[in-house]
This record gives sequence, structure tokens and C-alpha cells, in this order.
Amino acid sequence: MARKTSSVFYLRKGADTNTGTYNSSDIDISAYIDTLKGHVLKINQVWFEWTSDSGGPITVADIGVDHSVAASAQLTTESQTTIQSLTNTSMIAKNQIYFSTTDESGTNRIDMIHEDRAMNPADFDDGFLVANDTIQLGVNDLGGVGAFTQPVRCVVLLECEQVKMSAADAQAILLSQAIG
Repeated sequence: MARKTSSVFYLRKGADTNTGTYNSSDIDISAYIDTLKGHVLKINQVWFEWTSDSGGPITVADIGVDHSVAASAQLTTESQTTIQSLTNTSMIAKNQIYFSTTDESGTNRIDMIHEDRAMNPADFDDGFLVANDTIQLGVNDLGGVGAFTQPVRCVVLLECEQVKMSAADAQAILLSQAIG
């Protein structure tokens, strides 16, 4: 699979949690994809940023008093309706966050923050190749008892390159990601 790459460029997208309901936002990459000519997108790195829905830091007000919350985000090459496991062949990157608060002496404070990066294109020797026209950012919090009191936003930054390969190789990538 001989590859010729273009200059590095960056794509950004955000989506908000919605109390236990899967929420998604599509990233149109059709300008970089033409499998008949062998053009695909190579994602070198993905950064996830979790903020309040106003773009500031997540605070106790977003979490609640004596409360534990969690949220997941994923990037996939196919449209999804729920958070997927890593066995899904359309998975590009996945990230989870966990928070808890404690109300000691009437002073509610964040006592635990944990972020788990389950998968990232930077973990691969040569990034992650995408042959679909769209990438989907999906987010979901636990809902119910594990929901944030306010929506939180996940924004992703993707470091990308357009890659040229044989049409047969590009179409093989397209098929392998659609099997999901």
C-alpha cells in the first residue's frame, strides 16, 4: 500500500450530552475522500476536550451534590445510535470521563476526576485510515442517577492528512469499516 500524503490539517467538532440520550454530530470529510481515485483520510491524532455547555470548565454545578457521573464519546466511520465497544469496526477513537462530588461540612466539592482514553489513532503506527464521507462524533452520559445536572460538551480536534493509495486498497478500507 504505497502512500503519498498531503500537508497536515485539523478538523474540529462538538456535541453536548443530553441526560442519557445518545447525541451525535457529523463531520463532513467528503472533500478529502474519493475511493475510486484512491484518496482517503488519515487521522494521526484525536484530542477530546470536555467542558460545560458554555465552554468553561466542568464545575460542581454541572455534576450535582454528593453525586457521581460519567460520559462517553466516540468517533466512528458509520452512523451509530449508542456508544459502541471497540469490537465495532467503524470505531476510530473513544474516550470516557468520570466525576464524583462529596458534600463535606456543607461544602460540595469535586473529589474525583478520571479520564479514560480507550482508543486513539495515535496508538497505531500509521494513524487511522477513513474511506467514508462522514465521521460521526457521538456522546452519551449515563442518564438517570448518573446524569450531569447540566449538559456537558465534548469537542474533538483531529489531526489529518489526505492520503493517496490504489483504488483497490481504498475500497478495501471502505468495506472493512462498513462491516461494523
